[in-house]
Amino acid sequence: MAAIRLRGVSKVETDGTVSVADVDLDVAEGELVALVGPSGAGKTTVLRLVAGLDSPTTGEIRFDGERVEQLTVAQRGVAMVAQEAGLFPHRTAAGNIEFPLLLQRVPAGERRRRVGAAAGRLHLGRGVLARRPRELSAGHRHLVATGRSLVRTPRVWLVDEPLAQVDQAARRELRAELVRVQREMGVSTIYVTNDQAEAMAVADRLVVMRKGRIEQEGAPLDLYQRPASAFVASFLGTPPMALLPATIEEGSGLRIGRDLLAVDGLEGAPGPVTVGLRAEHVVPASPGTPFTRCLHGTVARVEEHGSHRLLFCRLPQAGEVVARSSGPRPGIGDSIELAVAPSHLHLFDPQTGRRRSSV
Repeated sequence: MAAIRLRGVSKVETDGTVSVADVDLDVAEGELVALVGPSGAGKTTVLRLVAGLDSPTTGEIRFDGERVEQLTVAQRGVAMVAQEAGLFPHRTAAGNIEFPLLLQRVPAGERRRRVGAAAGRLHLGRGVLARRPRELSAGHRHLVATGRSLVRTPRVWLVDEPLAQVDQAARRELRAELVRVQREMGVSTIYVTNDQAEAMAVADRLVVMRKGRIEQEGAPLDLYQRPASAFVASFLGTPPMALLPATIEEGSGLRIGRDLLAVDGLEGAPGPVTVGLRAEHVVPASPGTPFTRCLHGTVARVEEHGSHRLLFCRLPQAGEVVARSSGPRPGIGDSIELAVAPSHLHLFDPQTGRRRSSV
């Protein structure tokens, strides 16, 4: 298994579009790093550059210290699982898994052993292995594609939106299978997804990309709890963090719309800021909550989530904030008082979007 290192990697397309800009990225041996971001962020381009399917315009890519820009996909020892399973329709599941070994002219006995080992890791029984792709569920097709990618024991495993076309019911199970196999094999892995919840669930380390650049990287929980920018704050989390225009006023006060919150320890000079609030840190106020610890608005929408509900509330002159509640269900249009946890406020520069502080 190989440690992966990218330094100053950029990719400029023939039409001048910058797909990836000055990316530095490290993946330790055996680590699973998830690249996440909106469509067009450059995630798949990074994957293709690491695989050798595209060449960087600038920068270097190393596996275990060796530069690999001039090496082919086969020479790099990478395997890739794409969004489309891409199975050969005339071959059985076992035949699809076996195919890379046929290209390498691996002896028949060794091929059978490796196919059996790959199928065993993925819990693919004989009944599945004997079927052709059209006879398989979407989940089984992706497991077969996964087996095909791992049958050669790659140095680097590249996974691109593997569950995008799998229904929600099967997604968690397949995700768990992919992570389990990756851990068992200890293969260095870059996992690309548009689904931030999926990325947070599988990754040792999360890399958030935007417009071809890395916006922030680190442990998933660290990024969730301390986003480096308003973009990361709004991208991670379900529902996303509410971002509201606010003003720091003299005397440690934070004005959000018509409300002035009493907040101790505010950093920075008085003036405009963007304040971020996650739903779990905003709740309907209990009796006796100080007025200066509350936001006041009206209920615009209610979502039921079984163990709790989400209240989407409009704040005059500020925007919308989401509160988490397990109490009585309010009516649409009801006035509501929301208690805010000052220690969980996030402040961002309204011009650059970069983090200023949390309180």
